[in-house]
Formats: sequence, structure tokens, C-alpha cells
Amino acid sequence: MRIALSATLMLLSLLCTAAHACCVWDNDLLEDELLPWPDALSIMSGRIERQPPEWHEARLRKAMRLELDGSRERNLLVAAAALDQLNRQHEALELLLPLLDEPIDNADRMRLHAALSQLYMHLWWRKDPRNAPAFLLAEAKRHNAGQPRGHYMDAIIDWAGQDERAAQDFMLPDMFKLRWAGNKIAIAGTTQLKDRNLDGAADLLLALLQLHPVWENYDTLYALSLVWAVDGRQPLAHMARARAWQLHDEGRGSRVPGFEALKDVRVVTLVRQPRENINKDLTPLDPRYRLALEDCMRGYRDYAVAWTQARQEHARRWLAGGSAADDPAMWADFKPPRTDLPRLPRPILEAPTTDAPAQPAASESSSPEAENDKASTLLWPMLGAIVLLLGAGFFVNARVERNQPEETP
Repeated sequence: MRIALSATLMLLSLLCTAAHACCVWDNDLLEDELLPWPDALSIMSGRIERQPPEWHEARLRKAMRLELDGSRERNLLVAAAALDQLNRQHEALELLLPLLDEPIDNADRMRLHAALSQLYMHLWWRKDPRNAPAFLLAEAKRHNAGQPRGHYMDAIIDWAGQDERAAQDFMLPDMFKLRWAGNKIAIAGTTQLKDRNLDGAADLLLALLQLHPVWENYDTLYALSLVWAVDGRQPLAHMARARAWQLHDEGRGSRVPGFEALKDVRVVTLVRQPRENINKDLTPLDPRYRLALEDCMRGYRDYAVAWTQARQEHARRWLAGGSAADDPAMWADFKPPRTDLPRLPRPILEAPTTDAPAQPAASESSSPEAENDKASTLLWPMLGAIVLLLGAGFFVNARVERNQPEETP
């Protein structure tokens, strides 16, 4: 009986582990996942403190007259930054390119190259009609060489130059190639970002969203969602994913070739695996929690729109009163609209009572990212084999006990 008892205990252990693996949701609180980035939801939703065009025009005039603190080179860099915000990147290049041949200190030279890389990249985002995309990306990468943590921007530039087309049955190409990560449905912290030297990727993408409006697009938010997904922050990843969908609806879709032809721009951001002609969604979030997260992002976006409109109206009143556009006191008495942000949703811990929504049909072909979560595919055949082995163990054990000679007193 010891054999049978041991086998039974082993089977129960395996059943518990298997059941846990099949039904696990990521129930982390969104407020906990936001601790490293307390302003992430505001930034993603578009509530960013951007200055009005008049402010940049005033800065441009002062910098061109060399009235700002610092050297001539520093003033020209400020002027170029103002022109960039005004989407006058070609004028900014005309200011900065001659500085490459001038003797300036190393710190200013690094700033110069960073500004030039940024200008070329912004022209690429804006689909500059004067220059070929390949030229803009080559110049952006050339001036990015040697920049601190420049490998992040190198990866983005390489992504921008790739020619893989979007396909409905595959995850969309992303900036950091995280669609190839081994585990995109982790529900706890992993070392995947650190192993790929991408542990600062979320900080970089949030900074780019604030840097210039061209970065507020589907691709940036999709990349951010994958960064958080492989880091085991699934609720936060879904918030970024939901914002990417919103940006597409707002006309700021992906630059990946063929994206416009997709019938569904949502499923290409989800981790999926083809199973029995169904592209199963592997996102480890309760479907009800996912809907609550999407509703929350809609609420944050609605507030960001109202907040931005209020800020623009405040700037118009300030300027109409004859005050200087770049006076730091402009925003001292700004009154944002009533804070009407939705409460952060909390996970639903009881078992769901309805099936998850039906998933779109899948292609017969598999993709590298579809190799994730193979263990759950093999789960029930493995359990069947274990039950058969257990039954055989009971049978053999019974036969052995019957064939043993009786003990004599």
C-alpha cells in the first residue's frame, strides 16, 4: 500500500499544480504596479504639461538674440528645441549643422548630436516629404552614436527601418523585439528586461511621450505594454495596450508597413497561441478586470482632453491680457477642471461565472511567439498518462500482495 499511497500523494500534488497553472490570473493591484511611475497614467492618457506655441516663439526670439544664460552654442540649442516643438525641424537643422565644424566643448557637442538625432527622428515620424525615410533614420542613428544609454534609441531606429509587414495572425513588430521574449504572460517580476539590457525601457518611453507629440502614437504605447508585460505587470501592460487602441482611433496608428490593412488592430497587440483553429488569448487577466482597466483608461483620457482644453483656454486669456508668453507666472493661477478621474479598478477575486469572450480565428501557421505557454497545451494528456500509471501501480501492488505467502505465527 505504500506504493499506492505515494503515487496518490504525487498525483494530488500534480493536480493542484496543474489547476493553479490553468486558472491563475494576475491579481496585482494597479496602484502597486504604478509605484515606480506614479505619473504613468497621466502621461499615457495625454495629460502632459506642454507649452503653447507662443511660449516657444518667445524662447526662440530670446535665444536667437543670445539673451539666455550660457554660451552661443547653448542659445542655439535652445532655439533649435523651440523650433522642434513648433514642427520647424528643417530650420532647426540649419541652425545646428554648422556647429559640427566649430570648436565647442565635449558636453555641448554631445548635446548637439543628441539634438540632431532627435530632429531627424521627429522628421521620420512626421513623414517628411523632403527626405527619404532611410536617410532620416541613418542620420538619426549616426548622431545617436555614443549617447548615454543610446542602445534604446538604436533599437527604436532599427525597428523604424525594418520592412516586416503587419499580419493579422501575428503580434505586431515592436520597438524592442519583446514579442520574441520567452514569457510575455508573467504574473510576477522577472529578469527578462535586465537580461536584455532593457531595464530602463519604461522610463525612456514615458520620457519620449513627454518630449514631443510625435511620440504619442500606437507604436510607443504598444512597446510600453510589452515592456510591462514581460516584467510581470499585466494590469499596467493592459492599460498601455488600451491606450494604444485609443490612439489608433484618434488617427495616430502604427508606422509598421501594412498596418492600415489590418481588420483588427487590437488582437495584434495580444499574446496569443493557435489552438484548434482558435487564436487563444493568453493574457493572464480576468476578462472582467480587463474591461474595467479599459474603462479606467477611457476615463483618464476623457479627463486629459478636458484638462488640455482648460490649459489652452487659460493660456489664451493670459496672452490676451498682454502678459509675456514665457513668463513663469503664467501657470501660477491655472485652475484645472474638477478632478473627475475614475477610481483605479481592483481585481475580481471570485471565480468568473461566464466564459471569456470568443477569440478571433487563427491562421493554420504558427509563429515564434505562439510557442509561449506550451505547458498548458500538454497538461491534460500528461494528467491522463499519470492516471493510467497510477492505475497500473494499484494493479501491480494488488497482485504482489495476493502472491505473497502468508506469515506463520
